[in-house]
Amino acid sequence: MLAAGAPHGIEPYGVEALGLLRIEKGHVAGSELNGQTTAQDLGLGRMLKKKGDFIGRVLAQRPGMTDPSRPRLVGLRSVDPARQIRAGCHLIVDGRSQGWISSATQSVVDPGWIGLGLLRDGETHIGSVIVAANPLMGEEVPVKVVSPHGYDAENLRVRA
Repeated sequence: MLAAGAPHGIEPYGVEALGLLRIEKGHVAGSELNGQTTAQDLGLGRMLKKKGDFIGRVLAQRPGMTDPSRPRLVGLRSVDPARQIRAGCHLIVDGRSQGWISSATQSVVDPGWIGLGLLRDGETHIGSVIVAANPLMGEEVPVKVVSPHGYDAENLRVRA
C-alpha cells in the first residue's frame, strides 16, 4: 500500500496520531460521548432535526437536559506549556469542581498541552484561567479555557 501511494505522498500513521489530531480539531469521540452528554452539550445542537420526530427527542427536551448551566464542551490549554494536563482532572472554578477533562494530549501545532473538557457554563468561561486538579497526583495546573476548535476552526484546510 505504501508503494502504491508513494507517488501521492502517502505516509503511515498510528491511532495515537488520530487521537491527537481530533483533540486539536475539537472533534468529539468516546471520551466525550460517554452517555452523559447531549448534542447541545457538545455544540452539536444545530444538527438535530428541527421538525418531526426522532429517537431521543423526548429525552432531549426534558428540563435537566436543556438546563443552560449543564457542562458544555470547551477547549483547554495549559498556561505553562511545560505543565502537563491529564484526562480525568477536575476543572476547578472558584474553589469548586465544575467539570472534568475528557481528553488531553501534547499539541503538535502549538507548544504545550491541550485538552477537551466538559465545564459547567462552559461558554461563559472562554478566555478565563481556571485550575485542572488531579488530587490523586497532587497536581494543580492552571489552564486557559478556549474554543474546542483549536486548529483550523474555519475549516480552510479541509477545502484547500
